[in-house]
Amino acid sequence: MPSPRTPRVTVLDIERALVYRGGRFETVLDPGQHWVRSKGHQIIKMDMRPDVFRLVQAVTTSENRPCNLTCVIRVRVSDPRLATESFQNYKTEAFTKLESVVKKAAGTTRLDELRLHANVFAEQLKTFAGPALAECGCVCLDAELLQVDAPVDPTEPRWHQH
Repeated sequence: MPSPRTPRVTVLDIERALVYRGGRFETVLDPGQHWVRSKGHQIIKMDMRPDVFRLVQAVTTSENRPCNLTCVIRVRVSDPRLATESFQNYKTEAFTKLESVVKKAAGTTRLDELRLHANVFAEQLKTFAGPALAECGCVCLDAELLQVDAPVDPTEPRWHQH
């Protein structure tokens, strides 16, 4: 049985806890109760619930048409150590990477495809987001294209009802 001076650490189902001893990583604690010696140990808890990023991004389509896309991308931490140690703020890094992903995906897509096949574009976002988010210890759970705002092209034919 641990001594009375050995603190008990409770890690919730929605968390993971990183244990450092003497400033060096030692282990990740899963949910449950753990006995951890307090002398020389530091514990950092990481919330593992998904985050939702809403992006309004100015992009250029594959046919060089400017437009603004409104997207929602759901992200979850997959590697708490990488998320904690690689960046000062992994959420800021993830958001920045997602902005680049939206630009990259839009650059390979025509404007009419964005408007007519939002679900296909969303799958493309997930595909591009995977490797980018992995660099900061995260995974893409879902992506959705909510809105496409583009200036009217005067050369496009328009239908009028009389």
